[in-house]
Amino acid sequence: MDKKRYLILALSVAVLVWVLSTPMVEIRKIKNCQGFLTSEHILPQEVEEFVPQWQEYVARGFASKVSEDFSQDLQKPEERLPLMVKWWFEKECIDPKRFYYIEQKLRSILKVLELEEHAKKVSEIIAQERASQKNKEDQQWYENIKAQQMELAKIEGLSKEELRLVRGREHMFRQLLR
Repeated sequence: MDKKRYLILALSVAVLVWVLSTPMVEIRKIKNCQGFLTSEHILPQEVEEFVPQWQEYVARGFASKVSEDFSQDLQKPEERLPLMVKWWFEKECIDPKRFYYIEQKLRSILKVLELEEHAKKVSEIIAQERASQKNKEDQQWYENIKAQQMELAKIEGLSKEELRLVRGREHMFRQLLR
């Protein structure tokens, strides 16, 4: 009876050692991932793929495991990711650096679209004030303010194509990234 117990214990220890010494990457099934994009501009296909990926990322609770400032540091995020998040990225063939880059780009686009809307409203007010001014210096002052407001929205350096990806769907993206 004692021999059976020791044999079972020894086999259990051997299996445990084998499981713990096997690299987890070999145990998990990983898809054959294609190369990842590295362009400065985000593409329509990337944005459409990002939406369900982000929803799953949030549903799995990863957004609370990865701090917001982490996603802004795009140097080597994959090295500092929690293990479960890292595995999920690998399993889904998602480049973490690109994933967080797209997130930040979308947040920037939303900010720029909001600034554009604000600039339009301010420009309308300034145009009304300018029209009521008879003094050329005052008119020029209002014209300068109007030009400054329009330039605010261009600070982020986003392409018109990137802005078009989100324009008209701002509410959906705000809800997605909240």
